[in-house]
Amino acid sequence: MSIDPRMAARRRTVAEQRARGNIRRLIGLLLGAATIAGVIWLFRSPVLSIGRLEVSGVVASSADSILAEAGVVVGTPLISVDERGVEELLEEDPWVVDATVDRQWPDVVAVAVVERVPVAWISGPAGVGRMAIDGVVVSQGDRPDAAPLVRTDLSTSVEPGTGWDDRRVLGALEFIWALRGDLVAGTVVDTRGAEIVAEVVGFRVRLGLPSDMEAKSRALAVVIDSEPEAGSEITLLSPSRPAVLEPSSVPPPDEDDAGASGSTP
Repeated sequence: MSIDPRMAARRRTVAEQRARGNIRRLIGLLLGAATIAGVIWLFRSPVLSIGRLEVSGVVASSADSILAEAGVVVGTPLISVDERGVEELLEEDPWVVDATVDRQWPDVVAVAVVERVPVAWISGPAGVGRMAIDGVVVSQGDRPDAAPLVRTDLSTSVEPGTGWDDRRVLGALEFIWALRGDLVAGTVVDTRGAEIVAEVVGFRVRLGLPSDMEAKSRALAVVIDSEPEAGSEITLLSPSRPAVLEPSSVPPPDEDDAGASGSTP
């Protein structure tokens, strides 16, 4: 049986169109794959790699070594930098309170670190540590003689990274943090008794409960500027009503006060 020439021609045309369509699709797939490969190569090539690493705010933390361990170094492809992941790694350092990592195309990574500022050393049954205003221990070691000190009877760890939430300790830190610069050296704040008691430039200072501590620091500076007699006791249970007892009027320490003024553990 013979096929109508017109039908045969039609079949050849359809087959050719199908073949051309398949070729176009194949070419499209190849071009798409080549484009994807080119984009991947571009993002992982030196063209879009870290050419400049800008780090700010680093004083005491280990941010530089943490960045190196995380692969955030010159030459690393920018696309492989996990901004949030690196921020979390940086914030695991006890010194770091906040970190921001920002990729800036085509070749810059900017890292901004906010470090904790140590306020005082803390001494208690668990040892001695250096503490920031938010109650986080940033380091351990030997306390310098003139460094401000908080004494406690709590056995909370002083391992770096440990956060304290005791109101007395936090109040003592706030008091020291707010002290005028010339009054800080040698200050000792004792939180072990019924009330918080401090020794500031040779004066015994009764601070009472851990409230209004910044205001009490300011009030203390005013009282000391009035030049009370050496050995006087300054009472700041209320910062708006300070009182000064001259040495001849200062009563001997009672049992609670004796416990509060003991030697450093």
